[in-house]
Amino acid sequence: MARTRLSSTRLRYCNPAYYLKRPKRLALLFIAFVCATLIVWDRQSLVREHESEVVNYVRSSIKLNCELEKIEDDEELSKLNEELNHLKTLLEDLPNGRASEKEVVLDDPIDVQRREKVKEAMIHAWSSYEKYAWGQDELQPQTKNGVNSFGGLGATLVDSLDTLYIMGLHEQFQRAREWVATSLDFDKDYEASVFETTIRVVGGLLSAYDLSEDKLFLDKAREIADRLLPAWDTPSGIPYNIINLAHGRAHNPSWTGGESILADSGTEQVEFIALSQRTGDPKYQQKMGDRSQEYTVDDALVSMGFGKFQLLVLVYAGMGWISEAMEMMLLSFVGPAVQSAWGLSSKQESFMTSVVFTGMLVGAYSWGIVSDNYGRRKGFLITATITSGAGFLSAFSPNYTSLLILRCLVGVGLGGGPVLSSWFLEFIPAPSRGTWMVVFSAFWTVGTILEASLAWDGATVAGLAIAAASLVATKVTGNGIYDPIGSIVVGNLLGMVAIFLIQRNRHALIGRAMDDQDVEKVLQFLKNDPVVDSLYDCKSEVIGPGFFRFKAEIDFNGVVVVQNYLCRTGRQEWARQFREATKEKDDAALLKMMSNYGEEVVTALGSEVNRLDKEIQELVPGIRHVDIEAHNPIELTM
Repeated sequence: MARTRLSSTRLRYCNPAYYLKRPKRLALLFIAFVCATLIVWDRQSLVREHESEVVNYVRSSIKLNCELEKIEDDEELSKLNEELNHLKTLLEDLPNGRASEKEVVLDDPIDVQRREKVKEAMIHAWSSYEKYAWGQDELQPQTKNGVNSFGGLGATLVDSLDTLYIMGLHEQFQRAREWVATSLDFDKDYEASVFETTIRVVGGLLSAYDLSEDKLFLDKAREIADRLLPAWDTPSGIPYNIINLAHGRAHNPSWTGGESILADSGTEQVEFIALSQRTGDPKYQQKMGDRSQEYTVDDALVSMGFGKFQLLVLVYAGMGWISEAMEMMLLSFVGPAVQSAWGLSSKQESFMTSVVFTGMLVGAYSWGIVSDNYGRRKGFLITATITSGAGFLSAFSPNYTSLLILRCLVGVGLGGGPVLSSWFLEFIPAPSRGTWMVVFSAFWTVGTILEASLAWDGATVAGLAIAAASLVATKVTGNGIYDPIGSIVVGNLLGMVAIFLIQRNRHALIGRAMDDQDVEKVLQFLKNDPVVDSLYDCKSEVIGPGFFRFKAEIDFNGVVVVQNYLCRTGRQEWARQFREATKEKDDAALLKMMSNYGEEVVTALGSEVNRLDKEIQELVPGIRHVDIEAHNPIELTM
């Protein structure tokens, strides 16, 4: 017994209800969880930094060894030897220095084979390009034709210069250089993408110059960059995305709604700043970093204002906020409905709400980390998927336990709600964020009202929405077909509602009694019970969809009732008490004994009635109330 109590005491700490009843301990548990997470992450960061430091030391040591073999000057050789010895000392001081040194292998045979395979693949691709699409932007492998999808700037050739040089394909590199020197012409009446031209042509030429130090590539990079610079002549300093290479006219594509793409602008800075560093001409870097045209993200948002993109994000995030509100409101409807359908206790009903908030506690901590690492948009999509999936599956829960698990998952998804607001506010100009936060919060109100409306009369709300949509569509398009379509849809909706109501209330419409089979089952059970002599006035009544009240008058077998009672309480004890009462001189003791005995028999009869009630409800689960009365055709006379 002691061991059982000890084990049960320990197991209670694993029960969520134990912490829900003790908020202080729940808070301590959460703080411990956060601290443990931070400790583990900090340890992992230290390990990664240590490994990176070891690898850097090893690489520096190998590089110095290679330089030592090439140097003949004694003074410089002595200096490098000192540096090498210092690095070796540092490696010996590090715990994992030797192990890391063994891991860095310059000429691993497998690596060599892999490099050769990659080189063979490059030669195969390059040979096909030379044969079928030399000087053109791209090769179409199936048709073996070349196409100029980037204005005939030799995009594939220029973009491959650094790869040819690194792989040691010097003959191919020289042929490509000759083409750049003689055939690469930027004076083309072509609407070029500033982004694609920058990363492929300017970047390709600069990397070829860095590797070969051939000034031809730097001059060509400067020539094409000068043709791209007019794209930065904008009021905000954010470049246009399209420019005519011959005339210098720049604009944004129509599919962006006339707006610039910020991701392109951020990427293009790398090549232009590198070009200024290599040419010594500051104009390229000034276009990227001039203080008069330098914008922070907030400055850019203020300059752009609230546009179509922000409106799209507001609608997108607002719909998610509405669904969050609807899920929270759903708790007030699900609890009583499930309690009535499954016969749950008040404690079990309240626990359904508790698991949702427990899941939100976990989700609020987790989704912030996910969103910081992978982005707000991905975090929102994941939370929306979990919330909708778990919410949908919870509607088909076969039992109480599965419903708790699914509703807890819903709570985990709901914990990502703040991701929606933070994602939306990231794109709102700073001076307007307070106002738009209030507007965004209004979506929560819309969600609560919508959920309450749907719970009250979903068909009415849906019918009004369909009717309004059909009227708007008719007004906007001028086509009257949408009006009858809306009427047909609303009519079908009303028909489905009627079918649902008939199915839901079929017992009330058809009759007010149980199925004959269930009635026969209950009657047969009562007839077979030993305490029942006969049945009178048996009937049933519908009290709800699928729920019944059963009534019956029973003529009890008093002998069986008394025998059952005596078996439970002991025959010998009652016999002894009666014998002692008869020995008294007067009848008072005997009358008192008989009164006590009669009271106990009546109590025993009540126990038999309770037993029958319970067994009838187990026999037919739809019976929620059982009224059994004793049949007494003979009136009592005094």
